[in-house]
Amino acid sequence: MRSQSSLWNAFLAKLGFSRKKNQSRAMRSAYRRLCFEQCEDRRMLAVLTVNSSLDNTIGGDGLLTLREAVDAANQDAIPDIINFDASILGDTSTITLTNGQLEITEGLTIIGPGKGLGDTAVFDLTISGNNSSRIFDVDSTSFEMSGLKLTDGEEFQGGAIYMVAA
Repeated sequence: MRSQSSLWNAFLAKLGFSRKKNQSRAMRSAYRRLCFEQCEDRRMLAVLTVNSSLDNTIGGDGLLTLREAVDAANQDAIPDIINFDASILGDTSTITLTNGQLEITEGLTIIGPGKGLGDTAVFDLTISGNNSSRIFDVDSTSFEMSGLKLTDGEEFQGGAIYMVAA
């Protein structure tokens, strides 16, 4: 008398199903193994939106100051973009630096809300060095800025921007 499993196998064979014979357990499990392949490192550039005209680095307050945005952009070598929320634009749209210059060490683009070039330029946001420091100290090969008015920078080299060729 046949065992129940062999009867079952015979029934399945009549229906057109067949079981692979003489296949080792290692070969059967090889079909079930997951394979992982490491891909290249992918990162997206960060867009940081400044929503406070203060000059501090108080974390967890729900505000992003220009100083905090620059510090965040300096954390990795991926170029970042800083722009400004319309909520900080008003009659006194000035960010006054009270904690010294902003040091830029990695690729960065700062896009202000200003428009136009030369004598016809309209600047809706001013960054002031408060007559006590320069505004930007750039030690990066990639730095772009547009749409901002820089005033009251003080320093022996570069009143508003000092850039070291890297």
